[in-house]
Amino acid sequence: MSVETVKYVPSTIGVNTERQKPRVTDKFHYRIAVKEDQPEILECVLTGFLNTDSHALALKLTRTEAHELVRWFVERSLHTPYSVMVYDKSTRKLAGIRLYSVIHRDQTKDFEPFKLDYASMADNVRIWYNLTDKQQNKIWSLRLEVQKTLHHEITFVDPAFQRQGIAQHFINLLNIKQ
Repeated sequence: MSVETVKYVPSTIGVNTERQKPRVTDKFHYRIAVKEDQPEILECVLTGFLNTDSHALALKLTRTEAHELVRWFVERSLHTPYSVMVYDKSTRKLAGIRLYSVIHRDQTKDFEPFKLDYASMADNVRIWYNLTDKQQNKIWSLRLEVQKTLHHEITFVDPAFQRQGIAQHFINLLNIKQ
């Protein structure tokens, strides 16, 4: 009686054996956004995000009206290491951004890049700001033990790069410990 060598063959049940799509990281380069990226991110939000975001469109936000508030969001986000930029590897074009800041229950601990002049904001900009502010304040009544949290400011994927897994990969990058 002879002993046969058994070769392990992984199961292909439930596996797509046809040619696989390239992984999102094969096509795109993700990196942490830094303060020096502020002009590029600001331009991306003012020209891309404002022209595609449902709230911005409904409120008819213009680049001029929203400039100071957008700059405030961008600068606040770049104060922490949680904002990400993604570039197309072949064209080196900015394909998307995800901006996060850190907020505290004790708002005196929050980073404010500059004082917003709420009174001089156009009504539609004030409404947009209030939408994000109300959203951020809900956490404090829901979770009394939480003292600080990651706050989503803006996520944008350029329409030319949508449906390629970029936003899903942004979610996967949220590997944050308390």
